[in-house]
Amino acid sequence: MNIPAQLQSSHSKEKPHLFRLSDDILSCFDMEDVRATYNDMLALNLDKDPYPYYAIEVKVKFMYLFGKKTGLLIGEDDGTDPSIMQATCVFIYELDDDGEHYHFDVLMYAMGKYVDLLAAATLNKNKEQENYVNGIAEYLRYFLMVVLATKNAEKVTKKNLAKAISPRQRKDAAKYGYTTTIQIGKITESYGSSTPTGGVKRPHLRRGHIRTQRFGKGNAEVKKIFIQPVFVNADENWINEQKTYRVVA
Repeated sequence: MNIPAQLQSSHSKEKPHLFRLSDDILSCFDMEDVRATYNDMLALNLDKDPYPYYAIEVKVKFMYLFGKKTGLLIGEDDGTDPSIMQATCVFIYELDDDGEHYHFDVLMYAMGKYVDLLAAATLNKNKEQENYVNGIAEYLRYFLMVVLATKNAEKVTKKNLAKAISPRQRKDAAKYGYTTTIQIGKITESYGSSTPTGGVKRPHLRRGHIRTQRFGKGNAEVKKIFIQPVFVNADENWINEQKTYRVVA
């Protein structure tokens, strides 16, 4: 199954493992499908963090769009300066020793420096901002689990080297041991692709779910299995044009 184990090699403890998410990855996901998939993963104890120590990097614009999709952000205007929308936010997660609980930090890099968003909200006694950042961090963790569990998502992990050819990889090497990119390759799945009017449904996530399966002698026994989410009705041209469902390294 394409769900990463909770504990990986010891490099995760030295530097966090980075997942970098682009803004347009959100356009392929309906949050109700994500929630339903995650809840089924939770029911079967498949809700595992990919590493004991990892980071998710997004733009402020991503946080804004994600807040809208999850219902954490209400209203049309978030009051954010458009120039801040391209600032970088890093959510850093670390599992406790029991492997069941976790804590996180949220840093925003803007105007040449990092700001601890939770510490700033606490200092300013801004409870609304604190709840918003906490909510985004929690939902983003679940969202990553569902993306990583998606059956036909292509995941490529590279070790960050200080002498790498790529400038971005050299920069990442200072803070992150590895970087994982995720993208959709050529999709052949097209179940239920027709609409009631005979058209073709837009590319979308078919949610993961629990299925009851019989087994054993005479199929007398029953067990629950998890059917992985899968991205359907996409083709190579659409992927190249839309660049959706992609983590940009």
